[in-house]
Amino acid sequence: MDPQIVVPFGGIVVFSGGAPDNVALMEATDLVKVSENNAGSAFFREPSRSAPHNLYGRTAELFSRGGTPVPPVPQFSYVGVPDSNSTVPTATTTTVKSKSKSKSKKPLPTTTTTAPVPFTGEAVSQFHVNFASGYDVTYVWDPALGWKRFSQTSTPFLSATSPPVQISVTNVIVNFIPYGGGGGDGNMIGTGTSWIFSNGNLIKGTWTKANDADSTHYTDAAGAPIRITPGRTWVELLPLDKTVDVVAAPVPPTTVAAPVTTAPKAKKKK
Repeated sequence: MDPQIVVPFGGIVVFSGGAPDNVALMEATDLVKVSENNAGSAFFREPSRSAPHNLYGRTAELFSRGGTPVPPVPQFSYVGVPDSNSTVPTATTTTVKSKSKSKSKKPLPTTTTTAPVPFTGEAVSQFHVNFASGYDVTYVWDPALGWKRFSQTSTPFLSATSPPVQISVTNVIVNFIPYGGGGGDGNMIGTGTSWIFSNGNLIKGTWTKANDADSTHYTDAAGAPIRITPGRTWVELLPLDKTVDVVAAPVPPTTVAAPVTTAPKAKKKK
């Protein structure tokens, strides 16, 4: 399914080795293929990590092999960003009249601001994606960072920088897709269920993809495009027989003001 993932982006695909069938599928695409076989100088091994998970690339050299960079078409619909298929939902419009000391009878100019509707669904505090044991992950919502990623043992995923920082993303999309038996390839062509996590909320929708070159489209129960929060987005491709465990966000306590009571005034004695 690698071509189904990368073809919509165009440009360069970088890899090292792979199953012969999958490599053949990738070679059949129009993408610029860069591997250790044709660009060995663009790769290096990080000695502090264990092979084979210590292979890294020199980004500038990898990009130099792809010709003039061309931005890919947008892969998602975003809150506050119009696209060719639909208009952007907006919240209440606020109109402010300008103040003027002029004695002119001309109408005063106004300033209109319109806020985009944020991503809103079921409030979620965390969720666990049940891949096979050892590959499952948990995401915990943090209003300041987004979705923080943790391993099966609740160990935070940290960057390799010094000091390390918590790895987090703005959006997580879980697409339920069919896989072949015995660990075979997944299929992203067609349609299926999608759970989209953004802004501390979950919307359960549908993913649709017509062919390898088509972007994946996400719609809600009414068929409208699902708009996610602008930012880094990860897509998890989960087998149909696996599940996602969701922990709802705690309901904030409600404060009810006590009724104001007034004691009756005592009557004055005559």
